[in-house]
Amino acid sequence: STAKRRLGLAEGWESMSGTPGSWDPPTTATEAPAPLPPPPAASRPAAPGSSTRAHPALRRAGVVALALASFGIGRATVQNDDDARAASSDDTVTALTTAEAAPAPAIAETVTTPSTIGATTTAVTSPTATTTTVVPATTAPPTGSAQSCPEFSRLVDDDTDAWGECVLDTDAAHSRAQAVVAFAGYTELTCNTDQTVGSTTCDATSPDGAVHRMTVLVDGSVESDVITQEAPFDRAACIEQPAAGALEKDPGSFTGRCLHMFGYITQFDSVTGSCGFRADVSDVRSDRWYEYDVNTIVQAAAPCPFLDPIVSGDIVEIWFESTGAMTYDTTVGGTATAVAGTLKDAVLVRHTP
Repeated sequence: STAKRRLGLAEGWESMSGTPGSWDPPTTATEAPAPLPPPPAASRPAAPGSSTRAHPALRRAGVVALALASFGIGRATVQNDDDARAASSDDTVTALTTAEAAPAPAIAETVTTPSTIGATTTAVTSPTATTTTVVPATTAPPTGSAQSCPEFSRLVDDDTDAWGECVLDTDAAHSRAQAVVAFAGYTELTCNTDQTVGSTTCDATSPDGAVHRMTVLVDGSVESDVITQEAPFDRAACIEQPAAGALEKDPGSFTGRCLHMFGYITQFDSVTGSCGFRADVSDVRSDRWYEYDVNTIVQAAAPCPFLDPIVSGDIVEIWFESTGAMTYDTTVGGTATAVAGTLKDAVLVRHTP
């Protein structure tokens, strides 16, 4: 049987090479080829009376397969991998077409709206639900959007649109007015700022005690400064009492001087006004009206509450600053000259009958 197998191999190589007798059997044991593996068992039993030996042609085909396997096994492996991938792909397609379709992936979209500059809204939409996430806008204006406001204005964002508007800086105007009042040497009582134009009106007292009303514009300039209440009069600083004859002779020589005199009121009516009167004065106090003989007209600044209890015909004590002499028309058609002055204070001495 061994000789027959060798003969079968020789015949197979003759068929492959095409040169009869070109194969020489090995002469030594080391040159002998490895024995061939047994053929695979038949898939079903042989029919009765048939032979189980392979046909010579089949044996030759087996030898050829072994020879090809030495250089074709790698290619067969690659081919098998490709076939496996193809089969897997076929299976995947079949599974997707036969099973329930998977939900589509969610799509995220970022939208920036002009009404909320700096805010971003991310909407994630899926077949079952929609989720919206809002990132709050920054409180500061976006880069490059800061406005250049005019002088005495400031940038605010009262409507939260992140852009801001220029408005009049009334807080700064109020502070400027207070600084102007202090610089004038006044003591602030109240200050109110107009929110429309930015001007500030302050009531304040000067060092002498007078009350001033000062209006300061938005740029810090003073529009007006008026005295609304005279300073309390210091009687101790007004003590000069010239002789009645000297005053009557040369009123101009006493101009600007504060005089302390006594008088008898001869006229205090609608013509003189509620803050002024005409009186005959003297440097000596007397209860007799006829002892006062220097014609004098004085006028106080309004308001003048210290004159409320005084009427025409009263004897008074007065303090006034002389302004010289004045001439006026009389009711009888003539003229008269009188000492003139600014009344600072007056006290009722007594009412006359």
